[in-house]
Parts: sequence; C-alpha cells; structure tokens
Amino acid sequence: MRLSFASKLQASRVLLFAASPGSLCAASTRAQRSVACSEAHTTARACRGGRRRALTIAMSSSGEGNQSQGSGGESRGSSDAERAVKAQPGTVRGLQAAIKANRRERTATYVQIATVEKGYPRVRTVVYRGLFEGSHSASGSEPAPQHAFLFCTDARSTKVAALEQDSTRAEIAWYLPVTREQYRLSGHITLVGASGVLKLAACESSSPASCAGADEARLSRERAELWQRLSPGAKAQFFWAGRPGEPLSSGWPGEYSVKVRDGKADAPSAPPEFLLGLLWIERIDWLSLKRNERAIDGRPVNP
Repeated sequence: MRLSFASKLQASRVLLFAASPGSLCAASTRAQRSVACSEAHTTARACRGGRRRALTIAMSSSGEGNQSQGSGGESRGSSDAERAVKAQPGTVRGLQAAIKANRRERTATYVQIATVEKGYPRVRTVVYRGLFEGSHSASGSEPAPQHAFLFCTDARSTKVAALEQDSTRAEIAWYLPVTREQYRLSGHITLVGASGVLKLAACESSSPASCAGADEARLSRERAELWQRLSPGAKAQFFWAGRPGEPLSSGWPGEYSVKVRDGKADAPSAPPEFLLGLLWIERIDWLSLKRNERAIDGRPVNP
C-alpha cells in the first residue's frame, strides 16, 4: 500500500498532534494555553487508542484508501464473487464464474453425486476434475454444444454396475462456500475406460461412443491427461486390493499401492480400474443462499 507525499504529511500531522499535546500547550497567553491544552489532551486520548484510525482518515481524505484496497488479494476475491453473481447465474457461464471465485477454497472441489441403483437413490462424494466441452445429439438431431462435469471413479465400484444395468441419470449437488451458492446439475453419465467408452444402460446403440458427447479418441486422451494430473495418493487408490465395499483383506492395501502412494513406483499409465466420468449437463438449478434468489437454466424462479 503506497501513499502520496501529501497523504503521508497529513497522517504525520494527525499522529504528531495525538502524540505531543504538550507542544500545543506552549501557546502565547495563559487563556490560549488553557484552551489549547484542554483540546489537545482530549484529542490525544482518543488518538492514542486508535492511531491506525487516524491514519485511515488521512488516507481516505486524499482518495487513496479505496484505490489501495483494490490491489489486495481479499478485494480480488470479492471481485471474483461479484463477477460470479453478474455472470448469468443458472447457466454454464455463471457456473464457470462461481468455480473461479471459489478456486482457492479446497473444500469447494467436493460435490455430491446421486445415482439410482435398483430403484433406490445412492449418494456419494466425488472430486471436481474440470469442465469438458463437447457436443451431444438427442434422437438423431444435429449435435449441439454441451458441457460435462468431469470426475473419476473405480471400475469395481457399485455405482459403475448400476450405470451399466439400471440408469445413467444422475444429479450433482454442489455448494460453493465463498459465493454461498448451490448448483444442482442434472444429466446423464458417460464412462471412459482403458478400452474406450463403456456400454451403459441408457445407450441403445451398438457403438457406445455414439452415446457420448465427444469422439472416443478425444475422451480417451482426456482420461490419460486426468491420470497424469492425479497425486500419487489418488493414483494409489486404483491399485488397492479387493473391491470397494468388501471386507478388508489381510494384505490391504497391497504392496504396489503403497509404492505408488509413497512415490516409489511410477504408474505412468492408468490401470483398467481407473475410469473417467462425465456428467453431461442438461439442467442447471442455481440457488443463492446469500440473496435468496434462484434460477433454472438462466430463468429466474421462485426460490
């Protein structure tokens, strides 16, 4: 925070006045000294308890206080939050702005995703891995631009079996604490494994890739790139012994998993257990808990 010479001079005068009331007591006449001393001591007592406030007053009178605050990290965060509010809430653009405003909050990357397994809802937490832009065609229509929420999952998990047998319909509930917003993203899921796009329940085509929102080669590249971005600890989970939900075996998590976790094994390529998940966003339900406002696909509705 830099002040001009005039601001520094004014602030110095205020602080000097607060610190040295006795200098004003050297007035010429006794009457003048009495008045000056009384006023000086009164002001000094107030200023000694808040010299910083006196400096702030001097800064604001020169117009520099607000300017200096604009360069601070906290103010930059506020600006991001303000832009998120203005960036068409309830749309992909609004979601992107909200993600940017919350990017320094680690817990903002955890979201809840719900699927249907044998007629019952199942909810779990996954980690946000990015937004993917592709295209999707419904009922033979022309492909339209569409975004997908990226996550990763284990091919051995029960949710993968449910997506293969029951339904690919899913919904994400995502609370962003910095901007105090909730985003509910509804759509269908595509899974990509080592051999390409998986055949899931909702795909009636003989080619599973035709049910995805992008060509198979591009999705496979995205899967490989996501694997490279994972930490050693995250990679190690896909080498754990056994299936998720089973009783622990005596050798769990497995020798190789420990080596990957500790950085003693490279794991340059993703194992078959590692799946890229894409939830293709078909509906966005946005709610501001700060302003009690709501919008669905950009259209304001009663909260």
